[in-house]
Amino acid sequence: MKKRLVYIDYYRMIIILLMMQGHTLRALLRRDLKTGIWFKIHEYIHGAVAPGFLFLSGFLFFYTLKKKIKIS
Repeated sequence: MKKRLVYIDYYRMIIILLMMQGHTLRALLRRDLKTGIWFKIHEYIHGAVAPGFLFLSGFLFFYTLKKKIKIS
């Protein structure tokens, strides 16, 4: 049985929840509420989701490659 990296699962869960929350908030929030400071903070956090996915993909690619070719 392969050993799972639990922190990767938690990271993935957080990123997925932030993605769902961000898209839902953008779709359902009234237009007048999209001008406040809280929405700008939300947009900043939501903007970090896609790079988070890319970082995770690169990390997992390297982790898998390292195990296959025994990089030290």
